[in-house]
Amino acid sequence: MYLAEREFEALKERLAGRATGFRRVSCINATLPLSQLSNMFDDFCAKCKFTNDGEDRVVVGTLDINQCMSLPDEIAGKKPEGIGADFARAYLSNVCVAKELHRNRLGYGLVAKSKDVAQEWGENYSS
Repeated sequence: MYLAEREFEALKERLAGRATGFRRVSCINATLPLSQLSNMFDDFCAKCKFTNDGEDRVVVGTLDINQCMSLPDEIAGKKPEGIGADFARAYLSNVCVAKELHRNRLGYGLVAKSKDVAQEWGENYSS
């Protein structure tokens, strides 16, 4: 659990804009109404459940998309050829899907949404 707590704190730092090297960060969540899931998610922790507009829902998948000036491997001096130091790139991290929903294309949907976000960031790049 220690690793998950550290990553959660790091994500909060990135989202707050306090992490060096990150231009933008977004956490994308997939949710489903509890009414559609029968008893499958009774064991989920309370932190995964919430109410939105009077409807009980549960978070069933999540990923982080990060726009930054350097990727983790670039710390060691590896940089993609043909890309300058001032070119921001996006990468995905912390991709998670509830075990009960593996093989249901939920992860594919999260990645597809992250591509939309990255494209929007590219079109709105202004700093």
